[in-house]
Amino acid sequence: MKRSIIIMLMIVAIMPLNAQTLEEIVKKNYEVSAMEAYRNATTLQITAKAYQGGMEIPTIISIKKPNMVRIEMTVQGMSVIQAYDGARGYMINPMMGSSDAIDLPPADAAKLKDQVMFSADLEAYLKDNILEMAGEAAVDGKPAWKIKATMPGGEIVTVYIDKSSYLQVKSETNVNQMGMEMAVETYISDYTDFEGLKFPRTTTTYANGTEMAMIMIDKVVKNIPMDDNMFKLK
Repeated sequence: MKRSIIIMLMIVAIMPLNAQTLEEIVKKNYEVSAMEAYRNATTLQITAKAYQGGMEIPTIISIKKPNMVRIEMTVQGMSVIQAYDGARGYMINPMMGSSDAIDLPPADAAKLKDQVMFSADLEAYLKDNILEMAGEAAVDGKPAWKIKATMPGGEIVTVYIDKSSYLQVKSETNVNQMGMEMAVETYISDYTDFEGLKFPRTTTTYANGTEMAMIMIDKVVKNIPMDDNMFKLK
């Protein structure tokens, strides 16, 4: 009997040491992701290659505080550009038969604006009280915490945080594309230090289990001069 009591007391004593609260996980993720370096940056330029449909697509992403984004992709020798100037979104797509800039629909402009990465999403979601623990799962054979975010519009995004590194290794959500519901999974790996910024070199996205695209980062540079006009296409 005494031995059983001692064992129970030991278990109770150990449990708080092993348990991780949502707040602790988000705080540690913020630290290991070097988010202070992002917050202190004024601009980011990301040079990458996207792989989709058997094509290699050179891509340059330019981001300027507080909320300007420009994505330029070279597809079959032509430049396809999307940009958000802080108020409006634009696109130039010569593959659609015109080199003139057109306005992006508000929903697409909002998605483009979401590419701004000077702040930590999980930290903001925690403050907005839209996060909750959703159990644990293995990602590429390694244990991870599942954290569910219920967005204001009702969309649910599940983020997986590696239990060893505290880095995000996966996200999943459901999207409606042209009337068809798709389960979208994004795997994030090979975190690398670029000028003090912690950035994943490889991001692979699957829709309903089929690989849709992979992005490989070549270089990330911060605080280079960017004229506001480069984000205004018309």
